[in-house]
Amino acid sequence: MDTNSIFTPKPLPRVQDFKGTNTENIGGVIIGDEDITKEVKPKVQNHGVGTAKLELPKLFYKVGQHVSGRLTIKLNQPSEAESLVVALWGQKMVNVPLSLKNQSEDGTRTVYVSQRSVELCKNRSFGDDEAHFEFELPIVSPVPDIATNYKWYVGASLVLGDHTEVADLVEIKVAD
Repeated sequence: MDTNSIFTPKPLPRVQDFKGTNTENIGGVIIGDEDITKEVKPKVQNHGVGTAKLELPKLFYKVGQHVSGRLTIKLNQPSEAESLVVALWGQKMVNVPLSLKNQSEDGTRTVYVSQRSVELCKNRSFGDDEAHFEFELPIVSPVPDIATNYKWYVGASLVLGDHTEVADLVEIKVAD
């Protein structure tokens, strides 16, 4: 399977639809500065079930680079998991003119670009201890000069057997 093909988007975890609670603005630093590092804190958690924590070595990337990192899963009690997915995508809101077909809607749509994901495990048992997973996903933009017009996210989603989800979401900056 070719993970670099922009014509074969991969399925994304449900965390893609999460409206983050983090109000931190990471846009105040020069984009492309490779020496910028920062500890990333979890932004999405299911209280009572456990936590997922994405750790990225940096938050600023260029099109063509790979986002690599580590995902730590810590559950409060042993559980069976259906799947664990990490994904990378760009998204932006666009205004859509009102027409007869969408009069009752607010006139905005979310547009996605470069949807990449990797399934880290499937049908696995998790115990009380932490589980660590390494991942790497390419940043591919169909037209490189539009990458800065999108908000980019790395998301992780662990779906348990009872359909409970433990997730984390981190915003990154991507330059052309």
